[in-house]
Amino acid sequence: MTTQPRIALDDLTSDALDDLYDRAERLHRSRNRWAAHAGRLQDRALTAEARVRELEAENARLTAGRAATT
Repeated sequence: MTTQPRIALDDLTSDALDDLYDRAERLHRSRNRWAAHAGRLQDRALTAEARVRELEAENARLTAGRAATT
């Protein structure tokens, strides 16, 4: 047998539930931060894609202009 004092089940359950609720809250905050970060990255990716299309169009225009003069 153990020599440690026994902990009442209600106290153990209450502490365990408090720990779970705390962990769930931390995970929820972390998820929100990651979601916000992902949104910012998506915005940057869309901006970069639009800029690439602009540069490709400019390249095509300049290339077509050069071909017409030669």
